[in-house]
Formats: sequence, C-alpha cells, structure tokens
Amino acid sequence: MQRKLFFSLLVLVVCLPLAGAAPASRDPEIKNCLLTLIEELPLPAREPGPLAAMEATEGMQVKKGMTLGHIDDSDAVAQKKVKSFESAAATEKASSDIDITFAKAATKVAIAELEVSKEANRRAANAVTVVDINRLDLTVTKSELSIDKAIKDQNVDKLTAKVKEAEVEAADLAIQRRQLVAPFDGVVVKVYRHTGEWVSPGDAVMRIVYLEHLYVEGFLNASDYAPEEIEGCKVSVDVELAHGRHVKVPGKIVFASPLVQAGGEYQVKAEVKNRTVDGQEGSAWILRPGLNATMTIHLGSGGPVAVNPAK
Repeated sequence: MQRKLFFSLLVLVVCLPLAGAAPASRDPEIKNCLLTLIEELPLPAREPGPLAAMEATEGMQVKKGMTLGHIDDSDAVAQKKVKSFESAAATEKASSDIDITFAKAATKVAIAELEVSKEANRRAANAVTVVDINRLDLTVTKSELSIDKAIKDQNVDKLTAKVKEAEVEAADLAIQRRQLVAPFDGVVVKVYRHTGEWVSPGDAVMRIVYLEHLYVEGFLNASDYAPEEIEGCKVSVDVELAHGRHVKVPGKIVFASPLVQAGGEYQVKAEVKNRTVDGQEGSAWILRPGLNATMTIHLGSGGPVAVNPAK
C-alpha cells in the first residue's frame, strides 16, 4: 500500500509544471525599452584652414552627399590650375612624334651619303679616304640609335603625362577634402563651428544623426529565453509619445547579446523604421531617440537579420 502511494505521488510531482517556468509559446513582452540611434557622426574637418562657408543649420535635414559647408580652398584651386596646365603641356609633348620622324629622316640621309662614298670608291680607288668612310658609317649608326632614343623619350613623355594627370587628380582631391559633405541621410543636431573660424584636421564641425531607422533596446531574462530563440524575430513596438499618445511600429530583432549581465539578463536590439508626422519628406520624425517603448517579440518569426541601411 505504501509503495503504491509512493508511485502515485511521484507521478503527480513529475506531471506538475515547474514553478516560474515560462511557456515556450508565450511571446515575451519587454517594458521600459529605450529608442536609441543607429548612426551618428561628429562631422570632422579633414584639412586645416578657415571655414569659408557654412550652409548647415541645427535641425536641418540633409541627404547623403549634400555639401554643408567648405573650408577655404583658394590655394588648392590655384594648385589644381597649375597642375592642369602642366598636364596639358605634358600630354601635348607625349603626343608629338616629330623627334622620331626627324631621326628617321636623318638616318636615311646618313645612309645615302655613306652609299655615295662607297660607290665613288668602287669607281675610283681611294676617292674617299677610309677615315671618311668610317666617319660616315659612325654617322649612320648614330642616326639609327637616335631613332631608338626618340621612341624611348616619347614613352617617357607619355608616363610623365600620366604623372601630371595624377597630380591634377590629387589637386582635385585636395579641393574635395575641404568640402563638408553629409555622409548619410540625417538631421544636423549641433553646429560647433561657424564661418570664419579656423579648423584643424579632426575638429568636429557639426553633429549629424540618422533618424530614418532606430534601435529599440531592452533586456530579457537568460533563464527564460535563449538568444537563438530571439535572433531575427519580428517585433511589435508600442512607443509612448507626448500627451499620453502612443504609436505602434513593426520591427525586427537584429542583435541578441551573448553576454549575460549580473542580474541574469542579456540585451536585445530591434530595428524599426521611423516615419514623419504627415508622411512627407522633410517633416518632423515621430520616433525620437530617448523615448520609452514596450516591445513584444513574436517567437518563431525569425529570418535573416536585416542589413543596416544607414551604412
């Protein structure tokens, strides 16, 4: 009887669910998530000099490749002009084959003079001395070598022309390096330097942030969900706005940290696409870094992790 009762209790214990265990089918909901930037850049000066112009203003929305200002480039422009003239002269010289043509013509004359002298000796012995014959023969050899030299000189001129072309490109690059160009689509949130101020290489001139996509960061308990269950999963993000308003946006997990922190939790990041207030380009963004959000992760919806479009 006691043995039968023991086995009954054992079966009951085995069948009971473990206390505190989360059902595998339950989508985790993470509260107090934070919206953060994917991309930001303190745009630096790359060349020394005074700021000749500054078109960027704080709050300005910019497109990748847009010129936002430039450092004084008058010296670089003048240098490019000089290099352009030098390149044109070198190209003109390299394209000329006058020296080769002249060397060939001179060789024909020298050969003809030598043949005339030899013919004279055939008609009358010693009409032309051996010394003169040798001198004319040497002239022919010199003329033939001058053809080779003219060809080699032209090849050198062609290489010199290429060097000058490269110097023009270097001068053009020096001008471009003095341009302050937006590295990605974003918003200027801070202007540190203004027209007339001197900047050195590495000095931050302005700060640009990328707002079209944002991260949503939160933490999961490592004992409830493994990173491989979370990676690539789709998410629903509820963002708290001003005046108690909320907006819901979809996203996708792009990072599940392999590191577990002291509290037994690990970081997860989802990427969401931002949108403007009225849906028009240039309008204010609805989602802003620093806002709080609640993120629901849809288990089993994982797929390839999206590539960050800001890069």
